[in-house]
Amino acid sequence: MNKPKKVDNFSILIVAKYLQQPQDYINLVCVCKNYKKTLKKFRYNPIPVHSTNLFPLMQTQFIYNKSEQRIKEVELVRLCYPVSYKEYLEYQEEGNIKCSKVYYSKEDAENFDGTFPEVVHSIGEEALMNNTIESLSLPTSITSLGTNCFARMTNLTTLELSEFINQIPFGMISVCSNIQTIIIPSTITSIGNYAFSDCCSLQEIVIPDTVSFLGNNVFYNCSQLSSITLSTSLKIIQAETFKNCVSLTKIEIPDSVTIIYEGVFSGCTSLQQIKIPTNLVEIWEKSLENCKSLTEITIPSSILYIGDDLFSSCTSLQTINLPVNKYGYYEFNLTFDEYQILSKSIEKSLFFDWNRNETKNDEPKIPYECNILSEECYKGSDIKFVSIPNNIEELRECCFKECTSLTSVYLPNTITSICKNQFEGCINLKYIKLSENIDFIPKECFKNCHKLEQISLPTKLTKIMEECFYNCHSLTS
Repeated sequence: MNKPKKVDNFSILIVAKYLQQPQDYINLVCVCKNYKKTLKKFRYNPIPVHSTNLFPLMQTQFIYNKSEQRIKEVELVRLCYPVSYKEYLEYQEEGNIKCSKVYYSKEDAENFDGTFPEVVHSIGEEALMNNTIESLSLPTSITSLGTNCFARMTNLTTLELSEFINQIPFGMISVCSNIQTIIIPSTITSIGNYAFSDCCSLQEIVIPDTVSFLGNNVFYNCSQLSSITLSTSLKIIQAETFKNCVSLTKIEIPDSVTIIYEGVFSGCTSLQQIKIPTNLVEIWEKSLENCKSLTEITIPSSILYIGDDLFSSCTSLQTINLPVNKYGYYEFNLTFDEYQILSKSIEKSLFFDWNRNETKNDEPKIPYECNILSEECYKGSDIKFVSIPNNIEELRECCFKECTSLTSVYLPNTITSICKNQFEGCINLKYIKLSENIDFIPKECFKNCHKLEQISLPTKLTKIMEECFYNCHSLTS
């Protein structure tokens, strides 16, 4: 068995950088005699300290927050917490203080001329708010941005972000009413809430595929936005992302999206086309509210939740393609207006289910607008005979199974196929007329139809499966 390798003195220095408490370092040097001099090898303090007792040979004091006191006997200092550019300049006058994190503050920006000092690595909260500059290109030295950093810059028309930035913060350029061009680098992974809200001159934008998070109200009130390309890495579109984008006419939501939260397209009065992703699971309330130009929409079969008032005030909507369950019913809460639209738009895919019909009688009349008899449509019912109208094109499985009172059935020529077990257990069925366009009778279709005497087989019939007429003792022709 191989003995475990010992951690050498160089490696233990690397490990020691990740310790967090003074006692951790004391415990470290007690592990073995080889580590006894480890703390004397540090020339700086990897954790906050108030003296040189722990690291006796430190030459530079790292200060991690403003409340820490300087150690008098250590000449050099490095500030590891954020300091404004103004504070940085003041520290430089002392000559022995270095700053690791310099940001541009609101006070620094009072005399901003469009150029950031190279030492600045971030733009502070509301730093350039209300600034009158017209164009801004961030240098590669800028790696992070504060909330509302460029908000209300009403003269700004163009913004180019540094490729070393990976997050766009809350309200970054909100209410920049004249901005027309925003260049988003492919290093961006998230865009915060209200980032571009009320940018009423912005007409088009491309969200790179690296973006996996898009906050709520990002494009709220972008009244001129007419073209947008979304990232294919998005999984969720947050609430009211495109609310009141009144110039947006069409949008394609990538298939990566599974959830659309409330009010996403609310007030998009010019929206005419929207491609809903095929894997969508949830679409929340009022997502399409007041989309007055929308005429047609298809909700995929993957959907599990539809919020209330989804199509509220969609006055031009003529067609809603909405998935149904195996009985042909909608499992979602829909308004009266939505049902009115559905009654027009689903004429070619409306199911009929006798077992769920409230007004049953001995002569079941199938509505003309239906074209499918749902699975187990009449199963176990006490109907005596049925004449299926020419509008019916399809019979789902077990439609008439165990209809013990059924005596005769007529299938029109609009039906081209029947399913297995279709008439199984119809013990009183005596006569059936099949469609002339049926060429195949499936397994056990008429099983246990004890009184079946006559069946009119179509001339196109090519195959009858096993046990199709099992226990049909009375069949003569």
